[in-house]
Amino acid sequence: MSEPLRVRSGGAPARRIPATAAPPRRVPREAPRAPAPGRPRTDLRVVEAPGRRRASSSTWAVVGVIGVFIVLFGLAAFHTVLVQGQQRLDDIDREVDAEQARYERQRLAAAQLESPARIVDAAVNELGMVEPETTTYLTPSGAIEAEVETRVGTTSQGPAEPPAASEQATAPVGSWMTIKPYLDDGR
Repeated sequence: MSEPLRVRSGGAPARRIPATAAPPRRVPREAPRAPAPGRPRTDLRVVEAPGRRRASSSTWAVVGVIGVFIVLFGLAAFHTVLVQGQQRLDDIDREVDAEQARYERQRLAAAQLESPARIVDAAVNELGMVEPETTTYLTPSGAIEAEVETRVGTTSQGPAEPPAASEQATAPVGSWMTIKPYLDDGR
């Protein structure tokens, strides 16, 4: 029961290794020998520093996609703010248009109420007034004139003449407003 000897590739017979034997010991490598003086070593090469790795192109692609997504999300948020602001401006614009139309309607109504034709019509038809045949101008008495002078601080040259028709339109309003309260006889 002997086994045939195995032959190594070099032609020498192989040793028999029993099945129960311990695993083979590793033989330590020999330290490299120093080159002979004047001769360069040919087995040396330059290697990169350990721990520093370049980012691969797939890493850069992922970072780029995330960056694009963030930019697009920011643009969408900005556009949303712009649309909301435009809606607010449109609402304010509609309110301004409605208020301008209301103002114009009220201005037209006020102009119609102030028109001389409407005032004469209301005076004649509603209040029963009639146009006078003559116009009578009143002059204040001496006592009233003295009281006006003390309150206003002006002196008068005597009773005023009734103004001519051309002067009535240009008469100062302040003088009439000053004298009017004293002409009221309580009726």
